[in-house]
Amino acid sequence: MLVIAGVGIWLVVIIGGLPGKMARAANHPQANAINTLAWVGLITGVGWFLALIWAQTKSGLAVPEQPLQAPEQKQAGMEEGQ
Repeated sequence: MLVIAGVGIWLVVIIGGLPGKMARAANHPQANAINTLAWVGLITGVGWFLALIWAQTKSGLAVPEQPLQAPEQKQAGMEEGQ
């Protein structure tokens, strides 16, 4: 009985952490939130599935690769290039 209980606990830990591990492996910007939703959602079941789907998507809230320029800087850059 102890072996069965131990295997059951081990499976819950593996399944509960799966969305968080997937998000961290993909460098998802909200990996910590996905991990939290997975563990909280494991109780209800629904939240865990949402975390699994969320881990497979990329959010549009990521930091842009190039910094945004103010309109004055854009205009000055255009005048210099003419």
